[in-house]
Amino acid sequence: MLKDGYTHIEKLSWDNYNEGGLLIECLETHKRLFGCYPERVLGDQLFGTRENRRYMKEKGIRYVGKPLGRPSSDSKQQKRLLQKQMPERNAIEGKFGQGKNAYGLGKIKARLKDTAESWVMSIYFVMNLLKLAAGSFLSLLQIYYWLVTEGYLTIMVSCPDAQLRPRYMRRMEW
Repeated sequence: MLKDGYTHIEKLSWDNYNEGGLLIECLETHKRLFGCYPERVLGDQLFGTRENRRYMKEKGIRYVGKPLGRPSSDSKQQKRLLQKQMPERNAIEGKFGQGKNAYGLGKIKARLKDTAESWVMSIYFVMNLLKLAAGSFLSLLQIYYWLVTEGYLTIMVSCPDAQLRPRYMRRMEW
């Protein structure tokens, strides 16, 4: 799952399985974690089974994917809408690539299943932690910029010569 740029791993398995069967479980986990169902689901075609579509329709969740059956008469309009929305899936697929390329997710050499799973979870934990830190750092920069532009930090600098003061401080009364 991907929520606000943060990755949540629902299931990590070394066995072959059909991911489409996990959708209902993932939606219930999303509701438990965030208090509501997502407004839409972006996924591979294997998530668009009849059972999953029926469940999402009951819960009011929109599935972004190709409709089942024969193309309808307004299929060109649906196709354009789908082409606009499907690139948003790139963020989900990009998290795998980011983990492999930047954090060594594809280079894990652990021999034991538990050790390998710990490495995978640790990598995604670090990715989420860095996302959180980047957001916090940007927030701190925005707060600092606001304090400086509003003049609250001008009293920290005492400079008798007006020319040596930064430009935003020259308009202030001393």
